[in-house]
Amino acid sequence: MASFADDVPLRATPGETWDYQTINSILFSKIIRNYAGDFNEYLKLVHEDYFYKVGIHNSFLQADASGIFIGGTFA
Repeated sequence: MASFADDVPLRATPGETWDYQTINSILFSKIIRNYAGDFNEYLKLVHEDYFYKVGIHNSFLQADASGIFIGGTFA
C-alpha cells in the first residue's frame, strides 16, 4: 500500500491547497515507520507519542503487508 502511495504524483504544490486523502495518512505512516525502524518501536511510538497524548487509549491499527499502518480505508 505504501509503495503505491509513493508513485502517486502531487496534485498541487505543498501548502497551496488542502485535500484529505487516505493516501496522505499512509505516506505519513511510512515516514513514521522508517523513523522508528523496529516494528515494536513503531507501535510504541504511535501509541505513546500520538494516541495517548490525545486521549486515545483503546485503538485498533491495521497494517498492510509491508507493516505500514493503513490509517484509512480503500473501498
